[in-house]
Amino acid sequence: MVAPAPESPTHAPSVAVIGAGASGLMAALFAAWQGAAVTLFERNNSLGRKLLITGSGRCNLTNAAVAPAAYACADPSWLEALFRIFGRSHLLETLERIGVPTRATHDGWYYPLSESAQSVAAAFSAALDAAGGRLLQLAHLPPPSRPGRDRASGHSEEIPCEEHPSRDAGIPGPADRGERRAGRLPQAPEIGWPNREPAG
Repeated sequence: MVAPAPESPTHAPSVAVIGAGASGLMAALFAAWQGAAVTLFERNNSLGRKLLITGSGRCNLTNAAVAPAAYACADPSWLEALFRIFGRSHLLETLERIGVPTRATHDGWYYPLSESAQSVAAAFSAALDAAGGRLLQLAHLPPPSRPGRDRASGHSEEIPCEEHPSRDAGIPGPADRGERRAGRLPQAPEIGWPNREPAG
């Protein structure tokens, strides 16, 4: 069952997510669930291109051993905070919410019960649609004769966005500190980041 879209706020912020891979699909879905007007841009014909080949097409989703200590990071405290915000249990709950029940193997790998990566991508797409998100696959558009214009009609479509589009719109890692989008994340204080307005 696909979770219903939440009631939209009076003024929904516009969010652009570039890339409909696993991270982009998740970012777009969570933004839409929070009431944002989301447009997800993808240049390929299919969603979750790399997702579709994981686990030889069965889609290995995560592992029971996933923990901050399993990763090398310049800022271990940042990584630990990130796992507290969205760890393995949160991922599995989200998958269940969008209609992707999972199972664990004897060695700790998690797969969808469907054993199909395609079903996972389809579930994300359906959930995003139910939440009011918009998918724009650039491969389905006519090639422009010049930037921003449709070769056939000569017209262009402008999609307003109040924030700078950011690739996959994920929570920035230590290397991203100081970037303009840093202070605008609601999770910022939880991961030791000052919730400041960007300069300039």
